[in-house]
Amino acid sequence: MERSAEFILVQVTSTVGSTPEQNLCFFRHVADELGLGLDVRPDDVVVNLVFVERADWSFGSSQPW
Repeated sequence: MERSAEFILVQVTSTVGSTPEQNLCFFRHVADELGLGLDVRPDDVVVNLVFVERADWSFGSSQPW
């Protein structure tokens, strides 16, 4: 793949896991929407999914999820 100056990295962090098929569908959807809305080439879109446990989150005031 050849990247351009329009390269975009999308990282999504969630507590919810997904299947490989769901991941692929999500990756395609993100690339398609960025292509339609911002005219970004598919080669310039990288998506990274990160799944963590609920205990790994704090949304403020040092309080767990």
